[in-house]
Amino acid sequence: MNSQASPTNHATDYHDKKRVITLRLTVTFCILWLIVIIGLVRSPKTYSTRPPLSLTSLRINPNLAEPWELSTLPSIGDTKASAIIDYRYMRTLDTDLENPAPAFAHADELLHVRGIGPKTVSKIKPYLRFDNVKH
Repeated sequence: MNSQASPTNHATDYHDKKRVITLRLTVTFCILWLIVIIGLVRSPKTYSTRPPLSLTSLRINPNLAEPWELSTLPSIGDTKASAIIDYRYMRTLDTDLENPAPAFAHADELLHVRGIGPKTVSKIKPYLRFDNVKH
């Protein structure tokens, strides 16, 4: 009788151990996800808008920048970035192709772009650079 009970108990023990291990892994996984979610919710670096750029090495040349780069500037979203690119393109069509002039020689020339006013220019001026521009 012992020989018959032993295999059944062994199989039952194996399945019980498997269930316990699976349950422990599931609980551990859930706890880790809760920690991640709580960490994201309680993140100390939450911004209502984009974080301001602070390093001078991150200055952007509006004559060469891609739309996604321009949209990182304060108060410049995708629409204004596209407007800057469109204006820049139109200015290049108006210039001599052999000796093209940059669309923007200084920040105040961004006032010619639709949707950009003096307040926006004053906000983005510290983040702009104008390399290789003849004044």
